Amino acid sequence: MCCKYCFYHDEIARRNVPYRGIMQKKTADALIEKVFEQEKQAVLFAFQGGEPMIAGLDFFKSFVKKVR
Repeated sequence: MCCKYCFYHDEIARRNVPYRGIMQKKTADALIEKVFEQEKQAVLFAFQGGEPMIAGLDFFKSFVKKVR
C-alpha cells in the first residue's frame, strides 16, 4: 500500500484508516473458519500483489496449516 508505483496507491487517500498492517493470525483463523462454515465443497484463497508477502513465510505456513 505504500509503493508509489502501485495501482492501489491512490486508494489510500480515500480511506479513513490508510493502512491496517499485517493481518493478525486470529483474524486469518476466523476468516478461514467462516469460509468453511459457508462452503463445504471447494474453497480458493488468493493473495494479490507484493504487500501480502511482507507477512512472512511463517504467516503463510500457519494459514495453509489452518486451511488443511
